[in-house]
Amino acid sequence: MIIRFKKLHEKAVAPARKHKEDAGADVTAVSIIDECEDTITYGTGLAFCPPAGVEMQARPRSSIRDTGLVLPNSPGTLDSNFRGEVTATFYKVIKSRKPYKVGDRIFQIVINEAIAKPWDIQFVEAETLSDSERGTGGYGSTGK
Repeated sequence: MIIRFKKLHEKAVAPARKHKEDAGADVTAVSIIDECEDTITYGTGLAFCPPAGVEMQARPRSSIRDTGLVLPNSPGTLDSNFRGEVTATFYKVIKSRKPYKVGDRIFQIVINEAIAKPWDIQFVEAETLSDSERGTGGYGSTGK
């Protein structure tokens, strides 16, 4: 599978896996677009053109634990029809830790082929739904 991308910034770095078997490809920050007391937004300098029917997710790297940051919409979906710069906004939850710097790998992209094409999915209202083992059990109910 080929995922086309465009460098929008002179220092943009192609997504890359450190190991052939890695599920995700690391994405590097090339700029800080906005920063305030509670959030920081990084630019990647990259735009993507994945094929229709492919799901691209932005997920935190394990190194996030050292930064005091949280990627709030994780995993974030990179829609196949979006051609703008991919950015990432993080919440600063442990302010005593150092956030990522420009040049750091800030998240990873994971690619999955969609089981169904999004345009083929229809949502149909029903009067009843089938029973399941979990039923209506909510947060933390599994295994109780």
